Order: sequence, then C-alpha cells, then structure tokens
Amino acid sequence: MTKKLTKEEIQQLAAAYADAIRDAVTPDEWNEIVRLNKISPDNSYDFTHAVVDGNHYICAAYEELFGEEPSLDEQNMFDLTDAVDYALDNFFV
Repeated sequence: MTKKLTKEEIQQLAAAYADAIRDAVTPDEWNEIVRLNKISPDNSYDFTHAVVDGNHYICAAYEELFGEEPSLDEQNMFDLTDAVDYALDNFFV
C-alpha cells in the first residue's frame, strides 16, 4: 500500500494539477470548467472531464512531483481525489 500523502503534498499536487489543466485548455474552456464546477450540485464530478481527461493530468502531475507514476491502490486513489477536490475548491477560480 502506498504511503498517505501529507496535507502539503496534496496541496502541491492540487496546484500542479490546476496548472496543467489551465495550460491544456483555452481561456474560454477554463472559464466554462470553473463555471460548471461552481454551479454543479454534484461535487463528485469534475467538469474538467468534459474538455480533457482529468485523470491523465492528475497522474502526470503526480509523476512530475514525485518522480514516479502513481500506484492505483486504494490509498493513492484517495490522495488523488483529495488533490483534485482541493484544486477545484482553491485553484479553479
């Protein structure tokens, strides 16, 4: 099982994810992703997926930060989800 990421590591991963998405989409697409994520009553869906494969970008951000691909065990999946949620709440503005 993968070691749980610290709060700081999750925040770093969230920032790297948000930066990667912002770089991958147009300003209009970014604004639409932000708008949809803010008005959606279903907080379990990241509208980034309507434009690009968000899973690819969170995994790439993880690899960039930690020097290896994330394992897809249960703990790592929780950490990746926490990082995306943190990014949506704090960086997708």
